[in-house]
Amino acid sequence: MSSSKYWYEMSDSPKAVENLYRGRPNLETVSVASVTFSSCNSRLRLEINLPEFPAHPPTRWIAQEANAIGAEIDLFGISELEIFGLSSKNEGRCKVEPFPDPCRFRFQIAGEHFRISAMCQAFLIQRFLPLCVSTEMEEDC
Repeated sequence: MSSSKYWYEMSDSPKAVENLYRGRPNLETVSVASVTFSSCNSRLRLEINLPEFPAHPPTRWIAQEANAIGAEIDLFGISELEIFGLSSKNEGRCKVEPFPDPCRFRFQIAGEHFRISAMCQAFLIQRFLPLCVSTEMEEDC
């Protein structure tokens, strides 16, 4: 595994991922489930589906028969936002580039047919979402 930082390690809550996965998973490729922008507080909320289910999920997730995981991420202090393209499967590489100003990041998810890019001051993994994925479609448990 590379020594470079994964996107979640630059968030305001990197330990949330490491505690859930009991380590440092590769969560580079994600699928975007929803995007919400709030202009009153310059916040972008992303719901993404992660590529790897934790080996030791919470007991309540097992009871719900969850077999996939999503995450709700808030980006704060948005100064630039670009959303380009649309696909029925918005899967892409997630990356975060810190800028010389320590309070600025370029957060981006880019795939073959879409791109979401935002300049933000901070981002926080708000919560994880247990999902039940069938071959037909994804739904919340």
